[in-house]
Amino acid sequence: MSKARRLNDEEDVDYSWLPGYSFKFEKCYSWDAFGREEQNRQESYVVFRACPQGSCSSSCRHGAEYIVEMREYVEAYTQAKQNLQEYNCQQVEDNCACDDDQVDDDTCLSNCYAAAGLNYCQNNENGNNNNNNQNNNENMFEEYGECKELEMNNDDDANNAVYYASMYCANGGQSIHLGVFTDEECTVPDKSNAYKKYYGYSLPYSHKSIIGSGCVSCMNPYYEENDDDANNNDEDQVNEMCMELYEQAGKCETNLKIDYPTTTACNYIHNVVPSLEKLFDGTKMAPTSTLTVFFGLMCGVLLGVCYYLFKHQKTTNINLSDQGGVLT
Repeated sequence: MSKARRLNDEEDVDYSWLPGYSFKFEKCYSWDAFGREEQNRQESYVVFRACPQGSCSSSCRHGAEYIVEMREYVEAYTQAKQNLQEYNCQQVEDNCACDDDQVDDDTCLSNCYAAAGLNYCQNNENGNNNNNNQNNNENMFEEYGECKELEMNNDDDANNAVYYASMYCANGGQSIHLGVFTDEECTVPDKSNAYKKYYGYSLPYSHKSIIGSGCVSCMNPYYEENDDDANNNDEDQVNEMCMELYEQAGKCETNLKIDYPTTTACNYIHNVVPSLEKLFDGTKMAPTSTLTVFFGLMCGVLLGVCYYLFKHQKTTNINLSDQGGVLT
């Protein structure tokens, strides 16, 4: 199997090695991007790893690291998860023999779902609450991928507080949650539990991570090899999430065993992004002299320049799509 990533021109990419790899969420980073051309907001990114199947970990050998915008990563992950769940439910339904007159079809199908360990399929064909909630949560991810005002207490009474919601990095970057905030930049968390008081239940994923800690196989679960096709398309064997994520992400492939690895984002992943987060979050050590202050300011400027250049490189344009392999 060829491992030449670049083919005849710069736009062609060989994905043939991806089915043998898994993607794993490693960490998210976030900081307040004040003073830029766009309105003040949170800059949030996800760093994830590619590891050979069977050795997926945060320190896998012959792996690589990538960086994408957190909003796009979450959209791709949740869409892939939904697609795979629908596929799994359909597979069970197609192979569930419900012809016993002693048991109605719905009960029979529920038993098949339970036997397969797929509790999210229960009564899926009837549009049950689980499925509706899943769709609502997906819409919420899309709606609150960036800071947006919540539709609560928003009447003509000027005394009502206004609240906002957005995804954010939690637990030191080890998870991604949805949160309620009191400012339009989503930087000041709400401590009054306003969402639960208004709706009677907590904001989805306010305590549980949106992103699972497991590995996502890049093998397309829907792929079926055609014996009549001697020239099977390598792209058909890769799920769309991994394929488009790989194509668009900033790359650090120093240890990846492929021809022509890309390493343009290594410094950004390992140094610039962690430093930017520390700088804008104010977690750096306080300066003790004029020289230290000057040095700190210069470092901030240089990091900002690196950030700007990275954001405007076409080869590391940060974006994602949908669909994936096995998700946990």
